[in-house]
Amino acid sequence: FDVIRPYLSMDVDVAGGCFVCVWIDPTLDVPRFERIDPLFCYPDVYNGKLLDLLVIQQMKLRSAKLIFPYEDFGGIFDQMQPNDDVTIMDYYGPIFNAKAIGRTGTDGSKMDPGKVHILSKESHDVGMTPVGFAMLPSPTGEFHGSLDQIARPMATKNRLVSLIVEVAHESVYAPWEERGILNWNEDPGPNTNYHHNTSLDGDTFKRRIAPAPISGELFGLIQFLESEQRGQLGYPDSRQGVVSTSQASASALMATQGQLTSIVRERQRLLSMVQEDLACVAGEVDKSAMEFEKPLPYVVGKSKTYLPSRDIGENLQVSVEYGAGAGLDLINADQRLINFKTIGVLSGETVLEQTNFITDARGEMARVENEEVGRILIEKWLSTPEVTPDIIGMTLQLKKEKGVSLAEAWGVVSAAMRDQAD
Repeated sequence: FDVIRPYLSMDVDVAGGCFVCVWIDPTLDVPRFERIDPLFCYPDVYNGKLLDLLVIQQMKLRSAKLIFPYEDFGGIFDQMQPNDDVTIMDYYGPIFNAKAIGRTGTDGSKMDPGKVHILSKESHDVGMTPVGFAMLPSPTGEFHGSLDQIARPMATKNRLVSLIVEVAHESVYAPWEERGILNWNEDPGPNTNYHHNTSLDGDTFKRRIAPAPISGELFGLIQFLESEQRGQLGYPDSRQGVVSTSQASASALMATQGQLTSIVRERQRLLSMVQEDLACVAGEVDKSAMEFEKPLPYVVGKSKTYLPSRDIGENLQVSVEYGAGAGLDLINADQRLINFKTIGVLSGETVLEQTNFITDARGEMARVENEEVGRILIEKWLSTPEVTPDIIGMTLQLKKEKGVSLAEAWGVVSAAMRDQAD
């Protein structure tokens, strides 16, 4: 899921929703997640709940065979060429799933009559549509992305910038005008001398035609549109290093990120809903269609394998929660954990669990404790009167030569000392 998480976040912002299906890959022991491009999705949604989903994709036959290597496309495509277009249709419902394929017409718009082949239709006991789904809240129930409202202001801003660039271009490469210049056909340059006809009345000249002046209000309008776009996206200026004040503390800069932090939390909430739904669906698929002993991704207690029907249970409830550093940069996330540990409201193991580069918090805590105990024992050992510098040297040399721990080396040396005393 972590591989497709960035794509799902972009789908939510651009299309207003994201879709992930669960399917059985014969090469894997567990169900697999796959992102569905919202461009090809035709969902039925009621109050933010996905009722069913139809996915229609048009592609080359050679691409379809590569994308769906385990599907039998039937004999109706035996006469087709690899570059011919086909239409793949997938239906995901609360009772059954179905897949169909059709030959796209030669004009690319309609499928040929009688050229639709039902590849599969399978019932399932998942109890819900086997698709992870999330969408941005909408008062009308329609799909609206975060970028929907900025299309026109962005087009207007780009148009204004294009006109300003065009005026700048005209001011540099404006056409020439001349009056009374005898050698008017010579190109301008550092060594060019233009000769004026002094017999003419009035001014004689050769110059570029001045372009239309740029109104200063256009620059203010561009800044206004820029501010409006950032406001609609919740992307503050300070995110790019633009601060309105000459001096600002770190807390003041963090305060300007409030709206962006709220948006990040909203996206995380939506993606956690998708992940929770997918976990429930995958658990049901694992029990109903992949019932065999399989290895656990990591050891749980003394168990190294699991059997879906025995170990998953009837009521699978999954809760996805983000850590203390969600939505924060690494420096602020680490400082937040340090503050909690300093005032004593978090244990060291919890702090390590919330650290992004620690995969085994309990094992790391055990290593820290062993190092602390070893340090205390070494201090105690060195302060013992019978431990002379010679004995210390013998112990360290044995530790280095044999590759053993300090305790094991000291045990060998102390045993030799006792034998010598006897």
